Amino acid sequence: MVDTRLTFDHIRMREIRRKKCIFAKILAQRVGCSADHISRIENGKTPPGMGLAEKIAKTLCIAPESLYLPPGSTISPISTSGLSPDERELLDAYRRLPASFRDFVNALTLNLTQAEKGETQQEAIDMARGYQAVQDTRRASVESASKRSKSAG
Repeated sequence: MVDTRLTFDHIRMREIRRKKCIFAKILAQRVGCSADHISRIENGKTPPGMGLAEKIAKTLCIAPESLYLPPGSTISPISTSGLSPDERELLDAYRRLPASFRDFVNALTLNLTQAEKGETQQEAIDMARGYQAVQDTRRASVESASKRSKSAG
């Protein structure tokens, strides 16, 4: 049984459903609810009840716990009201990226939008990879220092 205090991860549910090539309408039929209800769940408008979440997980062939965020995690409450469906989908996907990949996407986007005349896309990609490597090294150093302090204490 999943802890009811956890936050349902509607983004992950949608990603898994799409990856398994299951239409929302088909998922709705299999779990016994309307396609509109699945849409509201996947758009974060309403979380499913525990029973429905378990049916969804079973239908998607995953553990029910995998449809919930880890304790202490939240989905950022950035307003998406003025965004197109494509922009919302990109933002949702971005939020799911590991920190290292977000660094790369941030650097690449900034390098492409602020590129000097004559810079190529490949140069922007190379600069983004460099930035990502620096951030990965920084994170590894912080993690290593944290482990050393825990073992010393």
